[in-house]
Amino acid sequence: MDKKRLQELALEGLQAQKERIELEIRALARAVGAFASAITSGQAPEKRRKNRSAAQRKAQSKRMKAYWAERRRKIAKKPKGKAKRSRKTSGNLQT
Repeated sequence: MDKKRLQELALEGLQAQKERIELEIRALARAVGAFASAITSGQAPEKRRKNRSAAQRKAQSKRMKAYWAERRRKIAKKPKGKAKRSRKTSGNLQT
């Protein structure tokens, strides 16, 4: 092969590679475009709350009422002893 033919083949290969790269760039630009409005506006997308049925809310309410009742019972059972003395009292000084 002569030098001119090698140059033509190299050019064809580079053009094919350029087309593949341009296709990838366009695909990436489309993907980024979907998120561009959220990025440029500075606002995060809204999070959806899970909707609970009335029965689910009622069951949750019962569980929480039982939980807090148990906590109150445990606190009531604890004996109320003397308050601890601070270490920084005048009675603790040694000379």
